[in-house]
Amino acid sequence: MPKQVYLIRHGETEGTLAGRVMGSTDLPLAAQGRDHVQRLAELLQPRLVTSGAGTWCVASPLLRARQTAEVVAGCLGLPVSTDADLREIDFGAWEGLTSAEVEERFPGAQARLASPQDDAGFPGGESLCEFDRRVGRALDRILGHPAQTALVFAHGGVIRSLACALLGLGQERLWVLNVQPASVMRIDLFDGGAMLSELWAASDRGAD
Repeated sequence: MPKQVYLIRHGETEGTLAGRVMGSTDLPLAAQGRDHVQRLAELLQPRLVTSGAGTWCVASPLLRARQTAEVVAGCLGLPVSTDADLREIDFGAWEGLTSAEVEERFPGAQARLASPQDDAGFPGGESLCEFDRRVGRALDRILGHPAQTALVFAHGGVIRSLACALLGLGQERLWVLNVQPASVMRIDLFDGGAMLSELWAASDRGAD
């Protein structure tokens, strides 16, 4: 049986609902986010191949990810560990801004990040290289954990970085993945390879 890694994004916050960039900003789930996370937990439980000691839950320490993990893990009767390297990228001066506000204050910056160079990053925040190295440390711990199934509760940017690393995609492919709030991406790991086996969100009509 392959090792299964479930990359689970937190539910909506008031910031994500307003279309604002929220990386290191620590916000709780919004009411709609809590509803979608409860739905995610109900849908995920019967899909898991392993349970009990065979499943490990680890989360970003940011509140929105921990709240999501606590709901899902609570339904499974499992504890939740945290890993500081799973926190979202620090967007620096972009934090709290909408896309339109970013473009107004930093013209052309978003377009340049669509095809990132090695030194690409965010003013006053992290560079993409620093971010990838940090997330890579968390990935090493995920891969080294003995559990057959890992439930990883994190953020859109973190999940993109993890998925690109697991599937052998380069940094330039970071933005091709649409990681919705309260969504699940399952990657199965085999000797010498990986497969994207599931991709769904709790808000999708066809998720069940």
